[in-house]
Parts: sequence; structure tokens; C-alpha cells
Amino acid sequence: MKKANSPRTPPPRPLEVQTVLNIKPVKEIEIDGIGMGIFEDGSTYLTGRGLARMCGIGETTLREFADNWNSEQFKPRGEKIANVLAEQGYLGKPLFVPIVVDGSTHHAYPEVVCMAFLEYYAFEADPKRE
Repeated sequence: MKKANSPRTPPPRPLEVQTVLNIKPVKEIEIDGIGMGIFEDGSTYLTGRGLARMCGIGETTLREFADNWNSEQFKPRGEKIANVLAEQGYLGKPLFVPIVVDGSTHHAYPEVVCMAFLEYYAFEADPKRE
């Protein structure tokens, strides 16, 4: 007999598959250290530096988390963020899109990802442990 998932164990989520997208920003600006922009399709993003600043964490912390998303999504912090993303239908997609702006590579975090991180850091994160 197949054992059902317990209430504490979420169903398995598809692992992220990093894809290379040919998405170009139409405009990117930085205000008070928050980098933000708009893609050609009208969707918005924050840069890694901007999102980290909004969340009150270091850019390196965010980058390491995003680079290790395949394993981080199954740890307590990542699980909470992954659940918010799943509620929005954002499954199996990368957390950021690498883009080139003025010859420099930036990590562009789509709006849905930004909202999941902001929700976590506003309501869930323990500042003593993060």
C-alpha cells in the first residue's frame, strides 16, 4: 500500500531546470540602491542587489541561495519560498534570469520571485537566525 504524504511533508516539487532565455531589459534603473527594470514583454524585475537590499540580507546570501535552489527549496526557508511560488504557478523555473546591462551581467529576479522573497523576509524570517 502506498503511504500518503504526511501533513508536514509537502508533495515533491519538480526540480528547477536552469534555462537560458533571450530576454532583454527595456529599461533598468537604480534608486537608493534598489536596481529594477522592465523586460520587453512588460514584466518587471529587481536585480539581485536590489532584492537583497529590500529583504535586508546580503547580496552574497541571496546569490548562494539562488545558485543552490535545487537543494535549498527542500530546506525550511526554501520550502516556504517554494510554496509561495507554487501557489503562483511558478514551478520548475529559475529564480533569476541572467541579463547583460551595459556590458555587465545582472541577475534579474522576476516580480513573482521578488514577492515570494519579500513575503518570507517580512513575515517568516527570524532576524536572529537569518
